[in-house]
Amino acid sequence: MTEKIIARLPFGPEDPWYEFVQVYKALPLKSAPLGKYKEIAAHSKLIPAGITISSTITATEEVGRVSMPRVDADLISTDLRVALAGWGWEPLLQGTGRFVFRKTIKLENGASTMPMALPLILENLGVEPKQDWGN
Repeated sequence: MTEKIIARLPFGPEDPWYEFVQVYKALPLKSAPLGKYKEIAAHSKLIPAGITISSTITATEEVGRVSMPRVDADLISTDLRVALAGWGWEPLLQGTGRFVFRKTIKLENGASTMPMALPLILENLGVEPKQDWGN
């Protein structure tokens, strides 16, 4: 059996998610009980109320969350939930009103790679990369 080698092009300004990644990296951190916290809102074609993208950062890891109103979670197919879980996005209920996908990534030499992991889940939840990210 021969394996096909797949090369990745460098991530740069021509990538549709480049602006989002740069904005997310630059978001100011707020104090939280377990570390530092940041968040940003996004419009979605799938989720009418939109979604909230957030992260909690500790000394060793970043916990990313993509959340939406619980009533909108029914719009996400079982197949998509299974696929997202396979990519490390754990589906959870947050209180009585929010549905959350959560993923934990260890920091690499103190740097976060979460901004690069978010476009996959965002695309699958109907988020367009070209929108006002608060600039």
